[in-house]
Amino acid sequence: MQGLNHITIAVSDIDCSLAFYNEILGMKGHVRWNSGAYLSLGGVWFCLSRDDVSPGMDYSHD
Repeated sequence: MQGLNHITIAVSDIDCSLAFYNEILGMKGHVRWNSGAYLSLGGVWFCLSRDDVSPGMDYSHD
């Protein structure tokens, strides 16, 4: 593997998750919409996607 395009993380609360990823982990926010947001850290992009969080059954992927 030579790199990653993005990582998508299913979250139940966009506002709470954005606060955590921005303020605690120091990710940079780029765009937000009703059911998600794009952030980055270094050269890796992250997508927060509102979903019913259920490991193995939600939209989380890389």
